[in-house]
Parts: sequence; C-alpha cells; structure tokens
Amino acid sequence: MLKHWQQILNTDCEVVVVNQQNIFPIFRNGYTTLIDIADKKLLNSEITNLQQMDVLLRDPRERFNSGLNQVCYTEKLDVIETLHKIEKGEFIDRHFSPQYVWLMQLYRHYKGNVTLRPFKYISDITSVHLNPREYEMVEVEPPTAFLDVDYALMQEIGNTLPLETIIKRYKNVLS
Repeated sequence: MLKHWQQILNTDCEVVVVNQQNIFPIFRNGYTTLIDIADKKLLNSEITNLQQMDVLLRDPRERFNSGLNQVCYTEKLDVIETLHKIEKGEFIDRHFSPQYVWLMQLYRHYKGNVTLRPFKYISDITSVHLNPREYEMVEVEPPTAFLDVDYALMQEIGNTLPLETIIKRYKNVLS
C-alpha cells in the first residue's frame, strides 16, 4: 500500500509556528485553520533543526469520512463510487490518506521529537474554525488498511517520542 502514497510523500513538507509552538498540520485535522493563524510557515529544510513538534491526530474513521466527503464535494464526485475506486487502489488523496503517511512525509525532513496530541487540542491553540462543512456528509465504512495504522498511532496520544521511533514502530501496520 505504501507505494500508492509516493506522490504524497514527495510533496513539500510544511510546519507552522503558532505562539512559538511548532505544529505539523495534517489535512482534515485543522490544517486550513492552522495555516491561516500561523505566525510563520516553514518548509522542508527549514524544519530540520527544530527541537520539538506537535502533531494533532484525529479519529481515523471520522477523518477518513470527512476527507472523502470533502474531496467528493470539491471534485463533484459520488462518494460511494469514489470509495470503490479507493478500495481498488485507483484513487488516493491527501484528505483521507492515513495520518501515518503524513508522519512519514515529515520524517523526510525532521528527525526530532514529536508530541502526538488529540484533535481537540486545537481548541487550546485557537478558537478560530475555518473551512466549516458546506455539504451533507455521507458516512461510509473506510477500508481497514486506512484505519489500522492510525488506530495504532492513537495509542501514542499524549506521548513525546522521537519521530523515528514512531515510524519504525508502526511501519509494518501499513503494509
């Protein structure tokens, strides 16, 4: 499955600084809000020497549904038909890719410690909520391959660990 995510792994890696706090924003985890309120945005090699990073993790099932529905709304696609394409490996998108894939992208440029935080932590960062949903959600059952690695990651919420430890610990869950 990992080979399908190469196009995402090869994109620019962006980190925001909000009130002197380094945050790695992930699509459907407050990304738009974090980008908008950022005091500073750092890309690729600019993040290499940071000492600490916070990452917000969202419930994988909720995030997959939110991301799938957002992509389908934006691209005017049918949710069920798109889900079938995803299940066959014919369609991928950053909006619903596993959060672990995002951490792998971060790892290309940053080798330091990360603190995994629950999605609700965003309310400790800001009261702003941008990009509210403008459509009716269609709930689907996400493919387990999209959920398993992220549910394993969720067990680490509250922990501060070297990113390398996280990557190595969960790499086999994704395959």
